[in-house]
Amino acid sequence: MVREGSSFDIPWYNYFTSKNTFIGSLGDFRYRLAPKEDRLEASVWHGKLRYDLSKMAAVEEFSLDQEGLDQALAWLEEQLAHDRQGRSW
Repeated sequence: MVREGSSFDIPWYNYFTSKNTFIGSLGDFRYRLAPKEDRLEASVWHGKLRYDLSKMAAVEEFSLDQEGLDQALAWLEEQLAHDRQGRSW
C-alpha cells in the first residue's frame, strides 16, 4: 500500500512480523525489506540483477514495529533521492 507522500508501495508492518520479505523496484532502483530476528533490514541496490546476485549499495536495520517501518520508509526515500541526483553510493 502506498502511503501518502511516499514513493514506495510497501505492505503494513504486520506483513513483516509474519516473517515475510518484500522486494520492489522503481526503475533500476531496487529495494528489499526483510525481517531479521527482531529487526527489519532494509537494503538498496541498483541494476537489473536480483538481490542475491547484486552488491548492496546501502543496508540499514530498524525496529520491527510500525515506527521502524516508518523509519525504513523515510530511509528508502533518502536513498531514492540520492539515486535520482545521480550520485554514486
